[in-house]
Amino acid sequence: MTETKRGTELVETKHLLRLGDLHGLFYHEKKKIVPEFLVDQITPRMIALWYCGDGSLATGTCDWKGKTYLRRPRASLYVNAFSHHQESCERIDRLFARFRIATSWRQQSTDRAITFNVEESKKFFELIAPFVPQVMEYKLPKEYRGRYHQTMPQQSSTSRILRPMRIKNIKVRIPYQDGQCISKKRFDISVADNHNYFADGCLVSNSPETTPGGKALKFYASVRIDIRRIAQVKKGEEIVGSRVKAKVVKNKVAAPFKLAEFDIMYGKGISYEADVLNAALKHGVVTKSGSSYSFEGEKLGVGFDTVREKLLGDKKLLKEIEQKTRKSIKEAAAT
Repeated sequence: MTETKRGTELVETKHLLRLGDLHGLFYHEKKKIVPEFLVDQITPRMIALWYCGDGSLATGTCDWKGKTYLRRPRASLYVNAFSHHQESCERIDRLFARFRIATSWRQQSTDRAITFNVEESKKFFELIAPFVPQVMEYKLPKEYRGRYHQTMPQQSSTSRILRPMRIKNIKVRIPYQDGQCISKKRFDISVADNHNYFADGCLVSNSPETTPGGKALKFYASVRIDIRRIAQVKKGEEIVGSRVKAKVVKNKVAAPFKLAEFDIMYGKGISYEADVLNAALKHGVVTKSGSSYSFEGEKLGVGFDTVREKLLGDKKLLKEIEQKTRKSIKEAAAT
């Protein structure tokens, strides 16, 4: 807030992109308009504020056949600042029609106004009287004064509408990991002061490496698991699957940051046999010597893929190894 030399106080708000967007909604060719969405959302309090600013009360006396009569009060709203846009004028008429008030547009000398006849003015004053403060009650007939704060404020209905935002800047962003380029089709996009990433044809909110805030899809998720390929599963020269590491990077229902590694076989899914074999190796149920695997002194085979295929065909052996592995895990946890 600043004060001019003449003593006038000026209030300046912080520059907000949202205010610029609102200006575009309410001003057409430097003249005010009424947007369509406002017709159903305006309240009597808003109309009262409009009347306090641009309205007038017509009263007084008139002489007829030698007698003086009091004029019945009538309300007017001056709309010089409004556009002559036909659709906007029709929306204003519909706006008052919601409250069963009929309007009449008139050109009074150089002024353009919305006028109400005597009966419609009564409806109008009855509607806005509870929302006209005492300092503005001179614009109301005497019988409608003193009603301020006698009724609760009315709230307009709210709705969420998706709308386009301005793209402020686009610049190429090529990330690297361990000295190798991950993607050559990634751009850093700044949209209305929020950073988003355009990665390989898909727009994602914030960095794909972190949990974003705001209303992004990842923010709503209760559990997020980061899955990354760490190796390839080969059968000879043929790639038949991937070795992946899964990390729980967000968990609202249990402890986060748990890690797990497992094999995903193409066309089959997660390899249960490989998972059991790895767990057995980790807890000493299955031993490994070079590339040879053994269970209770019995040789299972040479090579991880060979043993996995054997367990796939021998369900009895697989179940026995699983049971001993579970027992070993429980004993380790107890100690």
